[in-house]
Amino acid sequence: MSFTKIILLAVVTAGLIVSCNKKADDGTDTSDDSDSLYSISEQAFSEASSHASSSEGGSVGTNMISDEIELMSSELQELNNDPNNYINPQDRLTQAATACSYATARTCSGTTGTIAWNNCTIGTIATMTGGWTETWSNTADCTNSYLTVNVSSPESVERSSTASTITFPLGKKIVTDTAGGTAHDNTVFVSGKVKTTRTNATTRSIAMNPTNSAVHKVMTSRRGVSLFDYFVQPNVTVTGSLRNTTTNGMTGNRAMTGTVTIYHNLAKYTATNTFSAVTWGSSSCCYPTSGTISSTYTGTNKPADSGVMTFSTTCGTASFASTKDGTTTTTSVTLENCQ
Repeated sequence: MSFTKIILLAVVTAGLIVSCNKKADDGTDTSDDSDSLYSISEQAFSEASSHASSSEGGSVGTNMISDEIELMSSELQELNNDPNNYINPQDRLTQAATACSYATARTCSGTTGTIAWNNCTIGTIATMTGGWTETWSNTADCTNSYLTVNVSSPESVERSSTASTITFPLGKKIVTDTAGGTAHDNTVFVSGKVKTTRTNATTRSIAMNPTNSAVHKVMTSRRGVSLFDYFVQPNVTVTGSLRNTTTNGMTGNRAMTGTVTIYHNLAKYTATNTFSAVTWGSSSCCYPTSGTISSTYTGTNKPADSGVMTFSTTCGTASFASTKDGTTTTTSVTLENCQ
């Protein structure tokens, strides 16, 4: 993955939005359970890896863009059904990174970073408005846009948004914020921030601050129908780096443990995704190549009892085994979100 399209920490990618109960413009449910189950696990690792990228330094820190760019994946698939209008994923993200780049949209004053999209346009695909606010441990980190190491006092960055918005030509919108709200199961989230803390040369922790806050993502149709609506709570520990550089001082392959919990408000269930040694083990592959994500589902409309995503040494592939009512179904998966 070109680091001109590394995702902004404060949220996650989800070209996987079908996992949140995709609906047509008239509100009709068009989800497919078999697809959405492994998409939930893929969404979770995309969330976690996007957060991790912000503290890896070098070109990662200076070329991050908002994760809303990745959120366009499913929408672009729909817009590009016409083969004459097709844009492959690599090209569309490169185009997005050039048009609405983190470096262009971001300014830094002291320890405060401001990302303002200012109606930047991505060709004829979309327009971005709103933005993010960052709070860094010190001015140097804000200027460099990555976390340094201070053993006596760990460095951190917090990111928040009231509305980072991407608008498509036909009036559909994706809005991401950290302003709080109420989930499908009446869990109440307060306004908060995504906090990444670098505790030593190789380790970072990623969690919401305060712990009862979450990232909220909503997509609406041109008629105002909610196409997806979900809250995300990351709580992961990251070691190593996807790209090891002398700038970030990190060594070893990136690996993750912890959980990413996703509250699917339209589908009315919660997916708790537990990472076990999810590792990006090849310098030539931007996908995990080993480890598992074990998912449990709760709620009035849970799609299964459990699921396990197992990553493969073959770059970009995995298997997903879901269990419902004692029956396990295993599916081969081609991963979509290069992180």
